[in-house]
Amino acid sequence: MRGWAMTSQKSQGARGPNGSIEQSDHVSNVESEGPNATTGTETPPIMPQTTSSLFAEAVTCEPMGDSIGSGASLKATTPRQSLLPPGLRPYYEHNGMVIIHGDCRDVLPQIESVDHVITDPPYSEYVHSKSRQGSRPLSGSVSGGSFSAPANFCREKEFGFDAIDEATRTQIGQWCATSVDRWVLVFSDVESTQLWRMALCECEGGLDYCRTGAWVKIGATPQFTGDRPATAFEAITICHQKGRKRWNGGGSHAVWSFPIVLNRGGHDPRLHTTQKPEPLLVELVRLFTDNDDTICDPFMGSGTTLAAAKRLGRKAIGIERKEKYCEIAAKRLRQEALPLGVA
Repeated sequence: MRGWAMTSQKSQGARGPNGSIEQSDHVSNVESEGPNATTGTETPPIMPQTTSSLFAEAVTCEPMGDSIGSGASLKATTPRQSLLPPGLRPYYEHNGMVIIHGDCRDVLPQIESVDHVITDPPYSEYVHSKSRQGSRPLSGSVSGGSFSAPANFCREKEFGFDAIDEATRTQIGQWCATSVDRWVLVFSDVESTQLWRMALCECEGGLDYCRTGAWVKIGATPQFTGDRPATAFEAITICHQKGRKRWNGGGSHAVWSFPIVLNRGGHDPRLHTTQKPEPLLVELVRLFTDNDDTICDPFMGSGTTLAAAKRLGRKAIGIERKEKYCEIAAKRLRQEALPLGVA
C-alpha cells in the first residue's frame, strides 16, 4: 500500500461546549458536508512521500480521560505513521487506527490503495420494507443471558439509515476493483448477493468472485408472520484481485456461526442497529488478512471491524457519515485491549 507524507498542525487540545475537538493533531471533527472540511486552520502544502518508505511519520494526539466526548483533553504522543493522503483529515487517528467522519462516496476516491475491505453496507430496500412491515420493538434489549435466546421483538423498527442505492453500490464496487490489493468481504442480505457480485466483478478491472459465505445468526429474529421460515443468516460476498489468492483458513468452509449482539448480561453492548458481533469480525480478520495489513471499512458504524483489526495487530481505516458513531468508535478503540500477543 502506498504511503503519503503528513504534517501536523498546532493544537489547543480542547473540547468545545458540544464535546467536539476544536483543533488537534490528526483528531478532527468535520462539521460541513464532505470529508475535506477544515477546523479553521490553514493546512500548509504537503508533498507526496517518496516510495522508499511505506508510511510517513505523523504526529498524533492521544485523547485522555474516560470518554472521547466528555471533556477529554489531548496530549501529544510519539510520532506515528499516517495511513491517509494529504488533505484528508481524520476524526481520530492513533496507532494505525483511523476514523474519518464523512461520506464514503466522497472519501474513497482520495484513498489510493488498501490491502483489504471488510464492510457491512446498508441493506437493500427489500430488507427495509420488510422491517417496516414486520418489526415490533420493545424497550430495552437484554435477552436474559442465553446465547441461544432469540431476538424476539427487540429489533428496532427503523434501522436509522437509508437503503443502499444502485449508484452507491456501483461506485463502491469500482473503487474496490481498482484500489484494493487483496480481499474484499461485503455483508448483505441474501437477496442482494448477486447485486454485489455484479458491482465488484463486472466493473472495469473487476475482481474475481471467490465464494458467498454465511454468518449464521444465533438468536436471530423469528418470522413474525409465522407463514414462512425466518432468515437465519446473512451473506458475505467474498472477492479477490485477479491472480494468486491466499488466506489463512486452509480448506475450511465459509460458514461462521456467532450470536447476534443483544447486550447479553451487559457484556455485549448493542451500539448500532445492525451491529455485527466482534468475535465474528475477529475471525474474518484472522482468516483473510495478515499482521500489519491495512483494512478499510467504508461503512464503519460503531467500529467493530476496526476493533477486530486492532486486536489482531492490523491497521484500519473506518469511514462513517454520522458523527455519533465516529464518537462511539473512537471511544471503543481507546478501550480495546492491546493487540493479541502484545503484553
